[in-house]
Amino acid sequence: MNIKILTRFFSLSIGFTLLLSGCDYLDTYKAEQTTFNGKSIEASDCTYGGEIKSVQAVDAHTVTFTLCKPDAAFAAKIASPIFAIQDESVLNATGGDSSVLTEQPVGTGAYRVASWEKVAMLTLEPSTSYWGVPGLPESIEFLWRDDPAKRYGFVSYTTVDGFDIPPMSLISAIRSNESLKGVEHPLANLYYIGFNNKISPMDNKDVRQGIALALDRIAILQQAFPLGSELANQIPPSSIHPGHTDTLKWYTQSYQEALKLLMAANFDFSTPITLAVANSNQGYLESAGRIATMISSQLEYIGIEVVVKPMSVEELKQSIESGTEMAYIYWFQADYKDGAAFFEPLFINNSSFLGNAYPDIQQEVQKSLVSADAATRQAAFDRINTLVKEQVPIIPLGYAANLSVFRASVNNIAVNEYYENFEDMTGQDATIQYCAVVEPVSLWPADEDSYQTFRITRLLYDTLLAPGFGDVDFEPLLAESWESSEDLTQWTFHLRYNVRFSNNATFDANDVVASFAAIWDATDVNHKGRTGEFAYFRRLFGNLLNE
Repeated sequence: MNIKILTRFFSLSIGFTLLLSGCDYLDTYKAEQTTFNGKSIEASDCTYGGEIKSVQAVDAHTVTFTLCKPDAAFAAKIASPIFAIQDESVLNATGGDSSVLTEQPVGTGAYRVASWEKVAMLTLEPSTSYWGVPGLPESIEFLWRDDPAKRYGFVSYTTVDGFDIPPMSLISAIRSNESLKGVEHPLANLYYIGFNNKISPMDNKDVRQGIALALDRIAILQQAFPLGSELANQIPPSSIHPGHTDTLKWYTQSYQEALKLLMAANFDFSTPITLAVANSNQGYLESAGRIATMISSQLEYIGIEVVVKPMSVEELKQSIESGTEMAYIYWFQADYKDGAAFFEPLFINNSSFLGNAYPDIQQEVQKSLVSADAATRQAAFDRINTLVKEQVPIIPLGYAANLSVFRASVNNIAVNEYYENFEDMTGQDATIQYCAVVEPVSLWPADEDSYQTFRITRLLYDTLLAPGFGDVDFEPLLAESWESSEDLTQWTFHLRYNVRFSNNATFDANDVVASFAAIWDATDVNHKGRTGEFAYFRRLFGNLLNE
């Protein structure tokens, strides 16, 4: 058996022996309850526009979140990587400034920073204070190249063990190469055509539906998406249950039906429509512009002229947010593992992207969150999926394959929708080296919005819960267990004992309250972050408190 695996089992056996032999947990618990002064933060009411009502440290090892409305997906949301727990004293010393927190990261994770040569390499080593099962690699090294061919070259010709997002043209070759392993992440993104219904002619449902009927989305997927991608017949992918409606399919291309509908809607074929698109890589797509070209060609066949408007990714985002684009190609990654994650960004949090809101869809999205019963939730999702097909606020195109590639010599590989289990991998030597796309700007995740960053920070910090691997939805980390009230407005987390931060400080419920307050409360002394936007949090829970 691998020496590192034996070491891991040995560590577990020691911990179990200590647990049985001695530690007077009950006396310690009683002492903590006597001396602990639990902190809390609370909104005066729920008119501020956010979902959270209060966060309270009930005792040293219990935290309760009270919500302004029911949320069946709250556990999935709180497992998001931005909710890393920081030592309260460290937050107070740094004012929650991401740049300062990055200089010497303090967390409860399995690894800590050994060195960081900017632009070159970040090296992690096992944390000596980690509460859980020790990681197998003696070091994990991250390097970065934005060119997919260069990332591939590192694995092919050097000692790098794995890399992220391979070149589309080489995916087939990678899969047939016995020296490599292509590991597919579960699909959790959506590429789509969005319409602003405030701008004519996209204010006409029949026009939007006519365009949907005119498009050959299968051809678009085959020619513009990475191998292994899935055609989108609705907004959630087929793996998401509750969420996906198995019996519902999107429109089949029919030029005849498209023309019939457009003519009945008095569509003006003499006036071009505009289609905004990113002029560079967009997530897992190397060229969204190729999609725009295909759409233009397909619509031209029925007499619709399309003016493609290429712009940078940032310009595209700003233009969509400002409401100036009648149609655009865009995408999103689901922020958490739940069917609602595919609807809240489009119809609740960023509903202005689509022009005027779609209130009947919004109502059904809210209904999908008021019950914990899977069948009840699926019924709400079925209604949403049907309404989206009828009203065509967007045209779903596809879910792009997200592939991580490793050498065949790397073992124990597991992935979820977002990242990889580097802590469990073994290779030819004691180091696992991985080439990603973009170097992190910060190693404190609270105000970040990139899974390129979260891939690393999850090894340094623990959240209460985390997305699991394989068939496991959630992995309990700093929370050993949790439950909600029957109406889903109160969620209580029972915290793990004997956890220490890498600075040897003891973890307790006040650290959870302080870490959450530093993000949520705009007036908190530690509400600094990096950009100050806290965009990820806003997508999950709405407005910040006291902003």
